[in-house]
Amino acid sequence: MHLSDGEEVRWPPEDIERFLVTLDRAAEETREIVGLQTLPDGGSRLMVELDIYTVAADTALRRPGVETGCAHAVVTDVGWDLYRRMLRLSSLSARLISRYPGRRLRWTIRALLVFLFYPVGAPGYAARVFRDGDDPQTHFTHRPPQTFARAVARHRAEPELLEAFRQSWCLYDWPGANLIAGDGKRGHYRRPQTLSAGKARAFGKENV
Repeated sequence: MHLSDGEEVRWPPEDIERFLVTLDRAAEETREIVGLQTLPDGGSRLMVELDIYTVAADTALRRPGVETGCAHAVVTDVGWDLYRRMLRLSSLSARLISRYPGRRLRWTIRALLVFLFYPVGAPGYAARVFRDGDDPQTHFTHRPPQTFARAVARHRAEPELLEAFRQSWCLYDWPGANLIAGDGKRGHYRRPQTLSAGKARAFGKENV
């Protein structure tokens, strides 16, 4: 672990325990900023709850002096491990039924758009979903976790929190699509612009 003063340390068990206590406290503080009850569906509430812990983990790492870049890297690595497990579970039926990468991606995306990212409109997920040939495309105009991360960063005047979100949540879709396809190849996903970069829409295209 790299500290802000340049020192490199390893956390013993008692430091890890202190981090977990700080994490829970930071999550409660963060949860007060956003009203989960205002979100229209369970998928939006679940994803914002996960985002609460993303922001809280970054906060809990930086408070005792962990260097900002190191904190972002730790949050990104741990977050990817959790996200990877979620994707393996959500894509399990598609991967068992079909060996074709395109079908695995299409079926998994359809399921996710129903159970997690159902586009009910802001303050929930808002998106235009269509197909370009065989390739499904999603043009999101509102994503609750991204809106929440912006709100917390603005409320605390900590742009580092938004960067922690960008380095984790906004970068998982590329390896996630490759994991779902399961053919050992890359390039199954393209996203030329994102909401976190200040764009009005986030374009996502699965190359199947």
